[in-house]
Amino acid sequence: MDCLIYDRRLLRALPSLSGLIRWCGRMSVTLCLLYKLSLISVLLFFCSYAMAQSGRERPAGSAATPTITPPPAGWAEWLETSPTLRRARSTQVLVVGYRESSIPFSFLNAQRQPAGYSIELCQGVVGLLREWLQRPGLTIKFVAVTSATRIPQVASGLVDMECGVTTNTQERQRTVAFSKTIFLAETRLASRRQDNIQQITQLRGQVVVSTVGTTSMRQLSELNQTQQLDMTIIAGRDDTDSFQILDMGRARAYLMDDVLLRSFIRSAKRTDAYVISTQAFSVEPYGIMLNRQDKGFKQAVDAALVTLFASGKQQHIYNKWFMQPIQVGSASGNLAAEPGTDFNLNLPMSPRLQRVIAQPTDSANPHDYE
Repeated sequence: MDCLIYDRRLLRALPSLSGLIRWCGRMSVTLCLLYKLSLISVLLFFCSYAMAQSGRERPAGSAATPTITPPPAGWAEWLETSPTLRRARSTQVLVVGYRESSIPFSFLNAQRQPAGYSIELCQGVVGLLREWLQRPGLTIKFVAVTSATRIPQVASGLVDMECGVTTNTQERQRTVAFSKTIFLAETRLASRRQDNIQQITQLRGQVVVSTVGTTSMRQLSELNQTQQLDMTIIAGRDDTDSFQILDMGRARAYLMDDVLLRSFIRSAKRTDAYVISTQAFSVEPYGIMLNRQDKGFKQAVDAALVTLFASGKQQHIYNKWFMQPIQVGSASGNLAAEPGTDFNLNLPMSPRLQRVIAQPTDSANPHDYE
């Protein structure tokens, strides 16, 4: 029924439509042209509006094409000469060495996954290598190292990148290579508050601990000899073991990089039970340790680090691990800490490290950082 009514109305309207057509036919040519031009103007307006809408930026939460960092100058040559890069392109795996308890640089978190400042920088490096190699499936194989095994594992090629707390020294450069400097520490003494050791001369004839295979252990032996301190030196298996030796009273002081001492003290059950000396003994430039024979790989890693420095990504990673709370679990290896403890190093980036980030260097000379 509705259709019939509609049809009748349409029929009644037809005469008026035919009349309109006849009227239009009597219009002047000029008016018809103006009419057509107005229609064209309206169409052009709507087309322009649609194009403007489609050209707007996507909302922050919408999908977008990921930014690809172009390979640096020299990449083709590095790829051609680097056995590590060629193997990574073929196997889509890079082997990264990590430490189990060097908080906040390289340690096992509560999920027993490698984490920390050095680890995240290395992950950023691998991310850029993944783009430059055009291998989106490139993955990291993590391998645990210690202060005693890290250098042999890198030198033999078992580990491609050691991402921990390894100081770049001229002596070590005879065996391995180092990336651009990623952190600067100083060696200092930690002691129990009741002992309050501030100078090395207070330790004459005393027992002092440091960690095997570290620059601190070598430095402690040199100080003992040159200043004739007659100290008894104990070697901890790793940094956690050394701190436990101090904590149990088996040593009067522990010589180590100040940032690691600060980390152990901040995560200890009694943070007020220890002090760090005002006397500092040396500057310790940390770098990613690499195979000395593969210069192309070192150049690629350096280029990736410089990119992370310039982009501000390194600053973001630094703030995460040195200016924000870190959770320490039993998996971290720090047995002096309560499981699940949160602590904040609250350690702003030093002016010296800021200069290194602004002007990257791989120098092993401590005087270059003064």
